[in-house]
Amino acid sequence: MSSPDLLEAVAPERLPELWPKVAPFIKDALAFNPGDLGLADIAELVMRGRMQLWVLGNVRAACVTELVVYPRRKVCRLVTFAGDLKRARRLEEQMAAWATSQGATQLEIIGRRGWARTLKAAGWREVATIVRKDIA
Repeated sequence: MSSPDLLEAVAPERLPELWPKVAPFIKDALAFNPGDLGLADIAELVMRGRMQLWVLGNVRAACVTELVVYPRRKVCRLVTFAGDLKRARRLEEQMAAWATSQGATQLEIIGRRGWARTLKAAGWREVATIVRKDIA
């Protein structure tokens, strides 16, 4: 993690070492989550290899991804991101290269509408908005 602009995938066995540094970033991002995931859930899913944890440079940002297989495509979903957004936006190419190597054909974000506005200049397009209503 020497370069401030290098995105590093964290191997599950390194999670206990890095969790104290990345948990505050993930907690910040989860403040906008509809309650589907908590910190412990993400840690468990990363440890089991179902999600991937990424850190930027000397832990200036943290991102969690998951590969989602739909019947007609595989996408890399960015589940959470928090930290140095200015640096992290330059890392899309690294993330896309990894996702492509895993067979994904798209990156996907399900999040606040503000992400669509922020990322529009980088070639992202809003294709849907997810809204929910509690019924029980």
